[in-house]
Amino acid sequence: MAKLKRKISIVLIISVLIHILSYFPQAVEQGYSIPVYPVISWILRFITGWIPFSIGDILYPLIGIWMIWKVIKSFKMDDRLSGFWWKRTLGKGVFFVGVVYIIFNLFWGLNYNRKTVLEKIGLQQEQYSKGDLVALNNMLMEKVNEFRDSIVKDSIPFPDRNTMFKQVNKAYIDAGKKYHFLRYRISAIKPSWWSEGVSYLGITGYYNPFTAEAQVNTKVPAMMQPYTTAHEIGHQVGFAREDEANFAGFLAAESSNNLWLKYSTYLEMFLYANRNLYDLDSIHAKRFSKQLSAEVLNDLAAYKRFRLEYESVIEPVFRYIYGKYLEQNQQPQGMLTYSDVIAGLIVYYKSKGTLIKYNGND
Repeated sequence: MAKLKRKISIVLIISVLIHILSYFPQAVEQGYSIPVYPVISWILRFITGWIPFSIGDILYPLIGIWMIWKVIKSFKMDDRLSGFWWKRTLGKGVFFVGVVYIIFNLFWGLNYNRKTVLEKIGLQQEQYSKGDLVALNNMLMEKVNEFRDSIVKDSIPFPDRNTMFKQVNKAYIDAGKKYHFLRYRISAIKPSWWSEGVSYLGITGYYNPFTAEAQVNTKVPAMMQPYTTAHEIGHQVGFAREDEANFAGFLAAESSNNLWLKYSTYLEMFLYANRNLYDLDSIHAKRFSKQLSAEVLNDLAAYKRFRLEYESVIEPVFRYIYGKYLEQNQQPQGMLTYSDVIAGLIVYYKSKGTLIKYNGND
């Protein structure tokens, strides 16, 4: 028991130090995100990237089985009803959680506290006006229609899954030439083994920090998958916050000539921007939605059918739990954090002088 207490003390001290470090974004950026994380991520992807299936999707169930086995085994002990057994079991639980917390943060989690993508391209976050949001909706709506029309006009088929992964991978390689913080070497993008199950949770993709693999839900309608892949690679290159991974994925698509990736990304950005505008002015928001082309509306209808097909009572519970997780990791808006990318886009387009005031009818 004394040995266990020493282990717990060491784990708690390291955990506290990590928590204190999280309050200093510049220190995290210079001491971890730039020099340390890329090496750890590269090594993990080197180990797991060549394997055609997701190691992480196997790892979690195995850990669950192992934990159940340990609990069952512990109940076979003669002292299971004694106070000593309860103290030891609680101590082992605290130690296990502490070790997981440390590994999680060292492998990836500290990136929740790094500098933002905007800061890394020399821009600062600022409050935007309703006019800015209206202008962004108009711009994104036009871009979405433009990309979808080009796909139809040039008869560009949607690529197979592996080709699509490679195309998004190349987009990051191209983006990394301009934005060094998006450099991506050794791909580890996998179709989720649990696509059917996670569809009922409303999950389109997820990142495993312990294996550095990006998993994509391949049950989701095809046109949404390129952006989901770009978002998950955003996590892989070191942006843990959901809005930051969104922005990283957007910059990768912006640097690419791949029309399916551009369409998928701009469609997602439009949906975020339109929801934000709807909260301020539902009439304007609906007006932009109605201006989407017939092909875009058909794609959105397919996505809506998918969501209805996999609608479940579990999803709201999962969204609540995950929202609380995000709140505990520098994202006080919870699930709404995904939409925070819109503030970054407005600043980005303003810096380029391309956010043109909308002069449509009010």
